[in-house]
Amino acid sequence: MSRPFGSGRKAPAERFWAKVHKGESCWLWTGATNPAGYGMFSKGGREGAILAHRFAWIITHGEEPALHVLHKCDIPACVNPLHLFLGTDLDNQRDAIAKGRHGTAILQGPAYAQYLQLMQELKS
Repeated sequence: MSRPFGSGRKAPAERFWAKVHKGESCWLWTGATNPAGYGMFSKGGREGAILAHRFAWIITHGEEPALHVLHKCDIPACVNPLHLFLGTDLDNQRDAIAKGRHGTAILQGPAYAQYLQLMQELKS
């Protein structure tokens, strides 16, 4: 990835992927997270922070979607483009109900337990 001449700062995509642990399935964001566990990434400049999985979608597909970027795997820190899909507000609500987490920010189940274990190992 090239940088503008004289720039000491890495390109956003290069900085982004440097904060990703690529596991066998989920690719986990290891940078800053919000209280719900979703990765947060600063593109730089005055644009502010963006959800890491949304930025993964943008750099993979080349454009910012008008829809939500949802997780097939239901792991908030996952940025694997193969685990992401687009959906409306209604799709997001239906997905939450189908995965048993509608009305709660508490994630549960074996996938989430594996995520917590891996994140603990990465911090060690």
